[in-house]
Amino acid sequence: FTPNLDAADIAAALPRMCAEMALAEPKAVLLLGQIFEQTEHAAAISALCGPLPYFIVLHPARLLRQPQLKAQAWASLKQLRRALAAAG
Repeated sequence: FTPNLDAADIAAALPRMCAEMALAEPKAVLLLGQIFEQTEHAAAISALCGPLPYFIVLHPARLLRQPQLKAQAWASLKQLRRALAAAG
C-alpha cells in the first residue's frame, strides 16, 4: 500500500470503486487524505462522484500531528452534515 497513488493506479481502481458506489447509493462522499486535493486526480474524483457532493478532509493521522488543521476539517465535516440533511 502506498498513500501516494499515481493517476494510473487510480484509473485502474476506478471501475471497481464506481460499482461499489452504485451499490451503496450514497448521498455524499467523504474523501480522506491530501491526495484527493491534487489537481491530477480531479477527473477521477469527478468520474467517481458524478453529481454527488463530495468533501475532502485531511487524513486523521495528519490532523493528530497538526492540530491547527482541525478547524478546516471540522468546517468540511459540517458542510457534509448539511449536505446529508438536505438530501434527506
